[in-house]
Amino acid sequence: MSRLTRITVSVTIVAAAFALAVVTGAGGAFSASSKPAIAASKKSGTPGPRGPRGPRGSRGRTGPAGPAGPAGADGPAGPAGPSAAVARSVDTIAAVSQSGDFGTLVTLDIPSAGSYAIFGKVVIRTAGNASAVSCRLDAQGDLDDTALNPPAQTFNPVSLELVHTFSGSGTVDLQCAASAALVTAFHMKIIAIKVGSLSTSTG
Repeated sequence: MSRLTRITVSVTIVAAAFALAVVTGAGGAFSASSKPAIAASKKSGTPGPRGPRGPRGSRGRTGPAGPAGPAGADGPAGPAGPSAAVARSVDTIAAVSQSGDFGTLVTLDIPSAGSYAIFGKVVIRTAGNASAVSCRLDAQGDLDDTALNPPAQTFNPVSLELVHTFSGSGTVDLQCAASAALVTAFHMKIIAIKVGSLSTSTG
């Protein structure tokens, strides 16, 4: 081998060795510098404090109405209301008092305390002579009365009404008086209706 050939081979070997050294050194440096970064990325830090609550969102749209539920069971029956009525009627013929005092034709018993609207009715018949006749409805001293002067041989209906508050059980009387004989009464009736409240006015 000539000298020129040996120099060329030597230069080639030196260049190859230098290149290998550079690549090896660079790879070592890359590997060395990458390891701490990888280790750091795998290591977790301490969690920070919780941030403040965000603002409340706006209210959503109302959803569609749901289906109707099943009907509930019937409730218990309530107590009886304050309204109640009592009545009594007498259809037999009765003579009207001529003594100057009122005679009772029919009496209605009131069973319990409370306020009542009371109605009375009677038909007065005069026989041979005209007569002055007075009739009244009496509820423990509360009165409604009327007077009439019917001619002879006539039938005369009389209606009466009043209101009264009873403190307990009591009675209502329908009474009449006449100035002449042969005055009779029939179709006598009293009705009392209990009410929840009572308000009266005059004038």
